[in-house]
Amino acid sequence: MVDSYGAYIRTLRLLGTEVLMKSGDNSQTHGGCATLIPFANRVRSASYKWRGRNYRLPKNSGENSIHGFTKEMDWEVKQENGSLVLSTTIDGEDYPTILECQSTISLTDNSLSIKIEIFNTGDYATPLSIGLHPYFIHDGRWRIKRPSSLKMLNYVDSYFPDGTMTNIDSKKLSSKGKTEFDNCFYVGPNLILETATHEVSIRTENMDYFVIYNGDYSNGDSVAIEPMTSAPDAFNNRIGLVTLRPNSKFYCSAIFSSC
Repeated sequence: MVDSYGAYIRTLRLLGTEVLMKSGDNSQTHGGCATLIPFANRVRSASYKWRGRNYRLPKNSGENSIHGFTKEMDWEVKQENGSLVLSTTIDGEDYPTILECQSTISLTDNSLSIKIEIFNTGDYATPLSIGLHPYFIHDGRWRIKRPSSLKMLNYVDSYFPDGTMTNIDSKKLSSKGKTEFDNCFYVGPNLILETATHEVSIRTENMDYFVIYNGDYSNGDSVAIEPMTSAPDAFNNRIGLVTLRPNSKFYCSAIFSSC
């Protein structure tokens, strides 16, 4: 089920199995799969400096700003060749330019494909950091099955990477030991999540960073595996940040498949 408000995927069934946890409070980042543009995760102090100008963002996560604008925007919806094509426009004082955003969502019996295309129709280059925020049901047990190793971003404090990474065995990323995760990893384009009842393959293009989260909002029966184009606070730390020039296009995609 796809909502035009936020281009939000509320539920998803693959091969007859419900794989996304429903949001218990109707917040798009507490269940389902949210679309996060033009920044995913947090921006420190709800501010950033770009090309000599200071920008202020809404404070909606303590003193920080989180998860961008489009999850709270209406998207136009049409059908093309069996897919849903959703579109909206970002145009505001807290962002340097105008973005035309399009998300193409395609569903088969065993897979969901999301392709996001962004076109800068304004006059200025702009920072861009896109993310998706799916919560996968795990029925009591989960682990990252592949890749066998990846890089964990080191944080200078609770939420913000310092630019360094540590190699980590993916066996440590699991429900075993009841560790609570809210961490970003540089993974690359392929990841497999194994749960007690099924596996989900996540294949991405231009989305090599993932946040893994199993905190309070996961309700103990899901884990968020969030593909992103860059790291948290990329507007400030520039880790993986996309710079989109005027009259230029950027795209990224993720395919979630039962396997």
